[in-house]
Amino acid sequence: MSNQYLSFDVTKQSAPQQLITGRQGDSQLKFVTILFGDGDKNVPYDLTGKQVVFEALKPDGTHIIDTAGITILNATGGLARYSFNEQIFAVVGTMQQAFFKITQTDNQNNVITDSTMEINIRVLENRVEFGINSTDYLSEYD
Repeated sequence: MSNQYLSFDVTKQSAPQQLITGRQGDSQLKFVTILFGDGDKNVPYDLTGKQVVFEALKPDGTHIIDTAGITILNATGGLARYSFNEQIFAVVGTMQQAFFKITQTDNQNNVITDSTMEINIRVLENRVEFGINSTDYLSEYD
């Protein structure tokens, strides 16, 4: 099991994140623990009643939109864990874009969205295993 710790300021004032590296075929044994914060108020970003989504555009142009891999560990403390889906490490190269999106619906049914800074993810080649195919992954449909 591999875990990295990330910290994001939803006001987008956070420092660049460390590089996440995986190899083709890596999957749910690799995860990140994320602390979301509100830098303007210098407090944890409360995740109560909110949905966290991981979104990425892979090097080959296929998409990841994943809610299934998110586990809220402490909603009021802004702490969550993301277990990487096997499709994230399906194609060699650096993600074109990757980030976490946080959404909530207010009492007037307006969807309010916020997101984190970019996450740098690099996928190394797996020359041993065959049949690692890259496809779009939308957890709500797959």
